[in-house]
Amino acid sequence: MQLFQALKGYHAADGLSIGHASKRSHISLKTLHLLRHAKAADQESSESDADRPLADRGVAACEAISKHLATTDFSVERVFCSPARRTKETYSLIKGSLGDAKVSFREKLYLISASDLLEMIAEVPDKLTSIMVIGHNPGLHMTALRLTRCATEGAATDLDALMKKFPTGALCSLKFEAECWSDVVRDSGTLTSFIRPRDLD
Repeated sequence: MQLFQALKGYHAADGLSIGHASKRSHISLKTLHLLRHAKAADQESSESDADRPLADRGVAACEAISKHLATTDFSVERVFCSPARRTKETYSLIKGSLGDAKVSFREKLYLISASDLLEMIAEVPDKLTSIMVIGHNPGLHMTALRLTRCATEGAATDLDALMKKFPTGALCSLKFEAECWSDVVRDSGTLTSFIRPRDLD
């Protein structure tokens, strides 16, 4: 908890309880999904980090996540993916559950920092209402912690899990009452779900 508060700059005076969304009514206009690549194989001496493929465990995790998404009302309009082999393979294994969402592979997403990722999100075309970013830690975890202000009542335990760790193959979904992606800023998001492969076993 202390680590989470320090990273977020959370203050009790804000009047919000960890694990509960604000009670004021609003319409969430933007949705951000952060997906960490699934478990990758250990790096061989002859290959670069970017060339690491998914491990068998990672492939199984992607299949479980894809199956889960296909049975829910999950939807996304655009996917932004790191060009690393493990992130591209993660995308390939779940794309069947992403509908008609187009994918853009961005070099800058490879091991991107939280600050740079927030800048990239701010530049997303406002006509898009929901996007997915497939990337790496620690950038994804730090981004999720910085953006999350509260959680829906049903995601209270998800928030507890997110505070502790963002494991491989995990999917964090946040909603924002924002007209523009540039309005997606620190402490402005509501966590709606945090799905880990272990939760789907």
